[in-house]
This record gives sequence, structure tokens and C-alpha cells, in this order.
Amino acid sequence: MKLAPLLALVVLLAPSKPITKNIVLLVDTSGSMQWSSEGAGRLEQALQAAGQIAQQPIDEGGLLVMTFQCDSQTYPGGWVDLPSQDGVAKAETWLRAQAAMAGGNTFVCGAIEDALEVNKDDLTGVLITDGDLTDDDQGALLRYLAKGQAKRRANKLGPATVGVWGIGHAKAKPWLMSLAKAGGGGYVVRE
Repeated sequence: MKLAPLLALVVLLAPSKPITKNIVLLVDTSGSMQWSSEGAGRLEQALQAAGQIAQQPIDEGGLLVMTFQCDSQTYPGGWVDLPSQDGVAKAETWLRAQAAMAGGNTFVCGAIEDALEVNKDDLTGVLITDGDLTDDDQGALLRYLAKGQAKRRANKLGPATVGVWGIGHAKAKPWLMSLAKAGGGGYVVRE
């Protein structure tokens, strides 16, 4: 599956690995996502990004929605079969409720680790964030990515493709580019 071209997006790094049919959306719901930038608030932009990704035309696949701030939360309905407009709508309702409670610090390392622990062989993770993270140590983030990929190999799962969808001023964050490059999933920003 390839993401269809979307308006108002700038591709900073094209994917070097294929985007798979099983997608984990990892949506930042921290306090900084409450801010507005360039019109719509950052959370609304993140919700729009999640919706655009979920609506990509694929024959079959799955979507798992996770949010993170101090820790990660997973949509209680679990995997949503794609294409399933009803399932996507339910996941979006949950995501909007999580966004309404946004606040706190942003710890992405544990969230990346949680996403990579998903027991699906054909997995793509998409981090949707403004890049204002509490643990934005580039080295630590790349170590968590490597550790998660090693666990996947140990569990006889293929490596996950990991990409970044930047919101607001995220393109100014070099560590997001490093994560996207190491994960092979590309890096797009909404401008």
C-alpha cells in the first residue's frame, strides 16, 4: 500500500520501505498538541492526519490506534479491519475522546516500544506528532527503535516500517528525521 498524495503535505523524506497493510497510528495527545498553529489546532490536524491515513484505499488490512503522552493507550476495540468505515468511525470517536483529555508530558520512547510489540508480522507504525517531546534524545529514541526491532526478530516477526507525520513546527526537529530514516517509513509534514 502506498499513501495517496494528500494536499498541503510536504514530503521531507520518501519512504525507503513499503508501507504495509497493518498500520499502527501513534498519535501524540500531550499538552503541546493543545496549541494552535497555522489555523486548525494541532490536535485537530493530528486527527485529520489519522483520518486520511485510515481512509487509504486498500483491499484488506488492519488499523490499530494508540495515543501517547506520559504513557501509551490503545484503542480498546483493538484492531479495526480495513476497509471498514464503521470500525474507523468507532476508533476515531475514541481518539477524539482521548484528544479531549490531552495534556501532560510527552514520552515517545515507551510509546514506540509499545507499538513495535504489536504481534503482527506485516507492520507499519506512523508517529503523528508536533515534535515537542519530553524525551527527545535522538540517541535514546533510535536505541528504543533498534531494541523494538530486535524484539520483533526474536519473536520471529519481520521488522516494522516506522514513519513520521509532522504537525505544526515538527519539520524543525532533526530527531524526527532520524527516526523516519531509521524506520524507513518516510517523513511528511503538514504546512
